[in-house]
Amino acid sequence: MNITDDQLETLRSQLATCKLGHGLGTVDEPCSVAAINLALSGELSDRDPSECMSPVIRRWVISVQDSMPVQMMAAGDEHGDRWRQALVGLAGTRDTKSEAARVAMVIDWMWECLATDWQKWVPTSAHSAWNEMLHEKTARAAYAAHATAADAYAAADAADAAAYAAAADAAAADAADAARKEMCERQLFKLIEIIENEDK
Repeated sequence: MNITDDQLETLRSQLATCKLGHGLGTVDEPCSVAAINLALSGELSDRDPSECMSPVIRRWVISVQDSMPVQMMAAGDEHGDRWRQALVGLAGTRDTKSEAARVAMVIDWMWECLATDWQKWVPTSAHSAWNEMLHEKTARAAYAAHATAADAYAAADAADAAAYAAAADAAAADAADAARKEMCERQLFKLIEIIENEDK
């Protein structure tokens, strides 16, 4: 489908002000692709009912936007404004002859992102698997690196959870001690009250 100038203007206007969200979203807070569809066809959909979007780029947009913090998609945010400008360009990209090149472009971009400053956010125990993945650039190596990193994160989460649980146990023990102390004091006061009444 060819996009008319009027449709592009409607799309720009919609994207300039609408609130974007994760998942499919709602009419008031659609996902990026649904916002395009609402402007072009009035349909809340993350598919391509107007048949105007590159399937590769549409799927890439969905996966990236669901990983982005909502604030980074907000109108008025530096990243959000750039994201919205790029979304306008998604309409009218459907061209089956270009899809193979687009797949290659997205994959190159993915490897570039995965290779940038990764030592800062990949657990040390997963560095070897990550290096292997970046060298091989295969699905097998990517799954192995993901599994290793996930195990490392799980171990770190377990350690954090254990520390939290220990702190919670200590807090619960303190609360229980305080409750026992309060109960003992109440019983002591009650005993004193009984003794004083017996003396009268």
